[in-house]
Amino acid sequence: ALVSKSFATVALTTNQDRAFTMLRNKNIPFEEVDGSDPEKKEQRNALFDISGIRGKYPQFFIQDEQATTFLGDLDVLQSMNDNGTLSISLLMTPSTEASSDRTTSRSI
Repeated sequence: ALVSKSFATVALTTNQDRAFTMLRNKNIPFEEVDGSDPEKKEQRNALFDISGIRGKYPQFFIQDEQATTFLGDLDVLQSMNDNGTLSISLLMTPSTEASSDRTTSRSI
């Protein structure tokens, strides 16, 4: 999750906390990337390039060993939560290994 901690308004902090609560309630693992941290500038810019959206927080991505995919912003996450599609199954993908019942775990 791409967030902003240093320049966060009350509304932004509330929205980020709401998103994290949704993810935690669904037992979905996530990693925070503080886009306002100068040491994370390169990672932030790479995520902005993937999403095509600059300066808007929070943003959510699905990341595995091979790729990072933009999932959406808070509105998308809220919509998924409301319609029941926000679940840990988002992070499970069939492995390319021989056994079809194996999965590779990803994170947001």
